[in-house]
Amino acid sequence: PYIVHTLDKGPYGYWEAVIQLIGYLGFADLGVRPAIVYFVARHDALDEREEVDRFVNTAFVTLAFGGLFVLGVTAICAPLAPDWFNVDDSWRSDTVWATVIVGLTFACSLPLNAFSALLIGKQRFDLSCRVDVAIIVVRTAAVIATLEAGYGLVGLAAAHALSTLIEMLWKTRLAWKVQPGLRFAPRLASRFNAKALLTFGGFNIIVVLALRLTYQTDALVIGAKISLAAVALFAFGAKLATYTRDMLFSAGRILAPAIGAMEAKDGGSARAIGPLLSASSRNLLLVATPLFAYWVLFGGAFLEAWLDDRAFRDGGALPLTILALGSIAPVATYPMLELHRGTNRMRSLALFCA
Repeated sequence: PYIVHTLDKGPYGYWEAVIQLIGYLGFADLGVRPAIVYFVARHDALDEREEVDRFVNTAFVTLAFGGLFVLGVTAICAPLAPDWFNVDDSWRSDTVWATVIVGLTFACSLPLNAFSALLIGKQRFDLSCRVDVAIIVVRTAAVIATLEAGYGLVGLAAAHALSTLIEMLWKTRLAWKVQPGLRFAPRLASRFNAKALLTFGGFNIIVVLALRLTYQTDALVIGAKISLAAVALFAFGAKLATYTRDMLFSAGRILAPAIGAMEAKDGGSARAIGPLLSASSRNLLLVATPLFAYWVLFGGAFLEAWLDDRAFRDGGALPLTILALGSIAPVATYPMLELHRGTNRMRSLALFCA
């Protein structure tokens, strides 16, 4: 609410749209990050430290090329983006610079995912979450400071850039803490390991693309066909459902490395994995049902009170209701998606999602 009231609906709508646009450049990681999680979990369970080093360094080199691709796309798209969304001349320059900052940040942080993914592969969610919580505080303070100083859309982008880079560098440092003796040696990168990462990642891209087209296309379509102000009205209703769903998905993501470690140690015994999946699905559904029911029953009133604007209730309540109801089944079945990732059965998962 603070951001939208400070920037106004138009610039905020552009911010939502550009975040989704840059989000599509996430495919520049070629699906490597979840592949790192899988291979680190597997080789760590077998105490094969040399293989962990090889996969992490191979991932770093691969993602560095992805970062260069993002830089190129950003350089091409940044000057054109204002025309795509009919941006007013009064803040056209701000939109270009905001797009450049977001793209540059993404490109720089991309190769560092090789190290942050190691934390997840070793199931050190405690350390990762501590960083995430601290970064929320840093990002919030930076956003308020820059907007209060009058830097507008560019300041918002810079605040996100600063907090993102701090997050990635912090997690990179922690990677050496949880993996003593980890070597940063790009020469360890190999074609064999790159092929393994890209094979896993290629199928994962299909999965991610299918999910992204399902959940993250709305702002681009609304901004192009209606207006950026309409994006802002829609985004807040959709955001509540999205935050709730993503929170539950985040809880489910602990399954992939755990299942990968189980498979490495005992061949993926159904006796061990089956109860884990059943309990996970049941618990996610147990938490999801009352949360989504609240949004269906009281979401409109919440939006109006939260944003102190009746327009958000009128424009956001229906999208919130539809997206909340539509999220229950994906949340309940999310552990099955993580089962495929944790056992490297990405081909069948990609075919299903496609």
